[in-house]
Amino acid sequence: MKKLIFILAALSMLLAACGGTSAEATPTLSLENVEATAFAAAWTMAAETQAAMPTATNTPVPPTLTPTVTPIPATATPAVTNTPLPTATKEKDECNKPLSGWSGKESKILVVNETKSTVIVSLFLYQSSRGYCGYLSTTLNKKQSTTFTVPIGFYSVSVWTVAGEQPSFSHWLDLTGVLNPDKHTLYIRENKLKFVTP
Repeated sequence: MKKLIFILAALSMLLAACGGTSAEATPTLSLENVEATAFAAAWTMAAETQAAMPTATNTPVPPTLTPTVTPIPATATPAVTNTPLPTATKEKDECNKPLSGWSGKESKILVVNETKSTVIVSLFLYQSSRGYCGYLSTTLNKKQSTTFTVPIGFYSVSVWTVAGEQPSFSHWLDLTGVLNPDKHTLYIRENKLKFVTP
């Protein structure tokens, strides 16, 4: 394309120069006009070339895993010292076991399930005056009751519905102390537990 425009411009200059003189003389192009025409043709070709080039699109490149190397600092090796090994400690909760085989004063706790759900009841003895601790548990059907005979001491109780029962609930209550041999009563309700002492 550049060559064609250049050839046309050169031919037009030759024809103008070779033309004869006549009464109707054709105007001649000055050097400045020819130069301006050549520059205009060059800029037009550059613009057309630029327009014909494909435009760059910003296509995100998926991230790739690039391993990184972390240099390990050189450190001096410490001198070997004799350090005694730690002694084994007993971390098991001694009270996390079924409560059985006690002696001494006892009390009774009547547990009444007033709900329409089957529940699990777990009584937990923190510590009795004779050093007993542990838990007692049972399952109660709806509107059923049972009586626990327990050593005198400090208790908490947890109650929750059996899996699949609706409405489901779970409750916890600190019973403060079962410290006399009289009967105590625990009422299980869907929204709370109620403990009645004698």
